[in-house]
Amino acid sequence: MPLPPDLRRRLELIARAGALAMLAWMLVRSAAPRDTATVQERTDSQALSAALAQWTRAPEPTAVHVTAAFAPAAREREWLRALSHAGVRVTWSGDSIPATALEIAPRNDPAGGVRAYVSAPAGARATLSDAVGLLDTVSIAGGANVLALPMSAGAIDLLVRNQHSRASAPDSMLPRQAVVLGRAGWEGKFVMAALEERGWKVSSRLRVGPTVFVTQGTPHALDTAHTSVVIALDSSAAAYAGAIASFERSGGGVIIAG
Repeated sequence: MPLPPDLRRRLELIARAGALAMLAWMLVRSAAPRDTATVQERTDSQALSAALAQWTRAPEPTAVHVTAAFAPAAREREWLRALSHAGVRVTWSGDSIPATALEIAPRNDPAGGVRAYVSAPAGARATLSDAVGLLDTVSIAGGANVLALPMSAGAIDLLVRNQHSRASAPDSMLPRQAVVLGRAGWEGKFVMAALEERGWKVSSRLRVGPTVFVTQGTPHALDTAHTSVVIALDSSAAAYAGAIASFERSGGGVIIAG
């Protein structure tokens, strides 16, 4: 049943007046000075999450300070940024947080695996783990620390004290050949056998006489698109010196044995 016109007009006027009153109250409240409340918290991840929820509820503080034992999680960092954008002064300190860095690169190896480049304070104990579990535990030395990991599952996690650093495992490298250059003999034979047992595709050019060579595969393809490493066993590879130098400048690997 429709309402009478007079009653509808009265209800509309009441609703409009209520909305205007609510807007006026919100405007006055936003302009009024807020009570000063400085919150300082020494926290781990669990305590920080609880504190963030408390700081977000009214009455909100004007300034907050976080004393962190390790870097906050991404969700917590975004929450602190939102508080800062809302007018809260956000500061933090973390003198005990160790400076760490982690980079993961694929191994140029037919067996696969990755190489982990780890940086952390010298003497610190570091553990590397993946989605399955613990991979390795090492004592950090000064300078670069490189760890060869034969296999990994998912992202790699570096833990130093309470600080986690994570890096995604890269795609594996496409297998390319190894080229062996030198004189025919037991040395070339055993080098090629060892490479093939590892899973390498081996090309070679071995000298058996002043003008006689035994060739396997494509040893002339000295470019990084086809070849990973060139192994020069002796001075008979001197004829390839220019090509080997160009290959090395392009990022290829070179081993000179003799």
